[in-house]
Amino acid sequence: MKKEITILTEPITLKSKLKLLAKKILGRQTKYTGHYAVTRSLVEGLEKIGYEGFNYRPRSEKNIAEHVHVLAGVETLRYAIKLKNEGKIKKLTVGPNVVVFSTDYDSLIADESVDLYLQPSQWAVDLHIKMEPKMQGRCVPWPAGVKIEDYEPDKYQKKDKQVIVYHKLGCEQFCYKIAYLLRKYGYHPIIIQYGNYQLQDYIKTLGETEFCIALSKLESQGLYLAEAWAMDVPTICFESNYYM
Repeated sequence: MKKEITILTEPITLKSKLKLLAKKILGRQTKYTGHYAVTRSLVEGLEKIGYEGFNYRPRSEKNIAEHVHVLAGVETLRYAIKLKNEGKIKKLTVGPNVVVFSTDYDSLIADESVDLYLQPSQWAVDLHIKMEPKMQGRCVPWPAGVKIEDYEPDKYQKKDKQVIVYHKLGCEQFCYKIAYLLRKYGYHPIIIQYGNYQLQDYIKTLGETEFCIALSKLESQGLYLAEAWAMDVPTICFESNYYM
């Protein structure tokens, strides 16, 4: 079956292939690249509805479909824009994990080659359009989710007074002050830094934890919170009173 959509999280270049090979040799290779949960949500979602007209990370450019969706990476986006400008693809959709703000990298996401840009929530869509009006009519919400079957709370044994301190954004001193106070009152804090852990390790730690304290300025969606709830772990979220 001829593929209609290609999903990319990195360019199809020698450099990217060598990078993936190095990860495999070091034992750091994962099934999904980019934002693991988002990539999994899209790929497995398409599989579950029985859609066979897509491929994910094809080995060569000859296997790229006419419609490319870039899930992650600025260099991946530049690569896809080049493909479209060269007439190798006809449609380019992007998001949600490419840039933080629509004005980043000289408003690369607003390039006329980009047909549609996805964001995880409506407020994020509104912010992107406000910052870069060229995105008007080309930016829509697309929430991802968690694969609930992978979360089995009853599989783990809770450790007495173990608490996760999930540090996403903000001052590190504040994070460690929270950990200090927890220890003072007899708790055992486990600090998890956003973007610096493996999903299975996070799930296991959640399974052994009584509750989670989330330190973040704001969330466009907050998948790590959904993952905590899927493991029946209550969350205490810091109210930063911060909105862009």
